[in-house]
Amino acid sequence: MGNQLNDVLYLEVTQSNLMRKNILETAIVSAKILKHYELFNLLRQKDSAVVQELNQSFKNLRGSFNLLAGVKLPAVKEIEQVIRSEYEAFREEKYKPSLGKIKLDQELAIKRSKLDQEIEEIEEKLKRLGF
Repeated sequence: MGNQLNDVLYLEVTQSNLMRKNILETAIVSAKILKHYELFNLLRQKDSAVVQELNQSFKNLRGSFNLLAGVKLPAVKEIEQVIRSEYEAFREEKYKPSLGKIKLDQELAIKRSKLDQEIEEIEEKLKRLGF
């Protein structure tokens, strides 16, 4: 056995069906692990984006508090009616899910469908072998 391409190695497989079954089951497990890993990476990316957005919101909020520090605010009775009308308008609106949630669900569905198809194909091969 050297570095030559003409070297041939022969191997005897005594239980070929069992070997096929083990290989296909390992492929199923590997595909499922890959599916979970891709889901984890996608969620981690979305999580970091949300955390960055939240940090930016807090930074903006701190800046707003600093601007309000020297300002005399109106009395509560003067703005109570405005708050009440805004609250009523908010209550009348129907909840609409954010586009980020919809996009995440669509991306996950695409990733799931590709890997699930591969897993189903491998499971079908196992069934055809009679396992």
